[in-house]
Order: sequence, then C-alpha cells, then structure tokens
Amino acid sequence: MGKRELGSSAILHSCLVSMLGKGWILLEDTEGDQLKQPGLTTAALIYFAKLSRLMVQTVKKLELG
Repeated sequence: MGKRELGSSAILHSCLVSMLGKGWILLEDTEGDQLKQPGLTTAALIYFAKLSRLMVQTVKKLELG
C-alpha cells in the first residue's frame, strides 16, 4: 500500500478486495500485527498463464497481419 506510484491506497485496497473475491490471492499474517502479505493462489497462476498465452498469440497475429 506504500507504493504511491501504483495508485492511491483506496484503489489498491479495492483491487485487493476484488482479487480476494475472485480467489486469486490469500492474505497471510506476517511478523507485524497489522501487516498482511498477499500470495497468489493456483487459480491466479492459471488465469495469468492463460492471459499471457493469449497476449503472445495476439502479438504474433499482429506481426503476421
């Protein structure tokens, strides 16, 4: 949340809530009382792998077309 270049804390929070709702991340406790470490779930890894393949296919089509 401290990375201002990624957006406001409100925007980052809403993105995290959305990703939690989709089952893409889990929030794990850290040593600090209030800190949570997000981690990607298998569902997220599968989704982003598919998205990556589609992006590569699209770029190849654009290069050929």
